[in-house]
Amino acid sequence: MICRKVLIISIFVLTTGCQGLLESESKSWQLAREPEEDNIIRAIHFADHNYGWAVGDSGTIIITVDGGNTWKKSSSGTAGKLRAVYFINRQKGWIAGHATLLTTEDGGQSWRQLPMPMDTTHSITSIYFADEQMGWLVHTGGEVVSTQDGGETWESQLSWASGGTGRLSFVNRTVGFVLPSMGTLLWSTQDGGSYWSSSPFQAARWPTDMFFLNEQEGWICETQMLSCTLSEGASVFHTYDGGASWMRLATLDVMHMSAIQFIDENVG
Repeated sequence: MICRKVLIISIFVLTTGCQGLLESESKSWQLAREPEEDNIIRAIHFADHNYGWAVGDSGTIIITVDGGNTWKKSSSGTAGKLRAVYFINRQKGWIAGHATLLTTEDGGQSWRQLPMPMDTTHSITSIYFADEQMGWLVHTGGEVVSTQDGGETWESQLSWASGGTGRLSFVNRTVGFVLPSMGTLLWSTQDGGSYWSSSPFQAARWPTDMFFLNEQEGWICETQMLSCTLSEGASVFHTYDGGASWMRLATLDVMHMSAIQFIDENVG
């Protein structure tokens, strides 16, 4: 049986790891109620303090309207692996994964298929929308693509030679960050992705997700690969200077963190 936990810092951090007591250097970490779900949950997003969505394997979508205390299932209409979710409000959102890109207008009660922006052998791993029209995503071909029409059409903005997956986080229509999962560079843009610059990144060994609250403050979570026998757990890293430097915020008694998001500077 796969072990998984959901943590609330005082955002929401989704972890998968060994069973046991979760501890932190910070007393603000709390174990939230675990969703009653057999499939692996791979991404989570909250539109506000109460409304949230989590997605995972076998087309799994679960929804909470009370800050994660209770969850209910929603049908995605697909049996594929879902790896990314983003909502701009309580009604409008997108989910994505292997050969799948869906959108909803009713909070996830029904979904509509959108055109895939790349070869269907790849999976979408991260997605963000600034509004109903303007958005970005990253896929396993090692590329960032953007849309100006809600996901109906896409164009390439950035790619990296190493290929593979990555995570992106935009704070508005112009400022965004991209971190390739196996790379040593953090990419950033100040003009919506027309131009990208890079800076060295060596904080997390195997970063799995990234979230920026504004142009300066952001967080990264990591995995310790697949072993549950490592003595050191996975960590959360924090920056106050737009990714120029990072400090280890906490190391937890779990081996894997899948996703991280903050509602404000304290709640996540």
